[in-house]
Amino acid sequence: MSANNELGEKVRSAAGVIHGVGDYIRFGAMGALNAIFNEKDTEQKNENAAEKGREELDEGWKKLQVHPHSADKEVVAEPTPVPADHVAVSPAK
Repeated sequence: MSANNELGEKVRSAAGVIHGVGDYIRFGAMGALNAIFNEKDTEQKNENAAEKGREELDEGWKKLQVHPHSADKEVVAEPTPVPADHVAVSPAK
């Protein structure tokens, strides 16, 4: 895959993430309002649309990962040791 194709795929993936987030928030809020006002017919429709937005968000995010399988692995942050000469110590009073 050429660099231009890779860049284009990253841009499309980012657009999918943005679109998915927007749908997830918008339809999630609309579903909540439908639940408050007891509008069951449109509540399920909005919940389904919000779930589709969530799926689009997840799919786009997976495509943006640097390593194709990194989304499947648990990432654990290791603490970075701080050298003793970099630790700020207040003078004793």
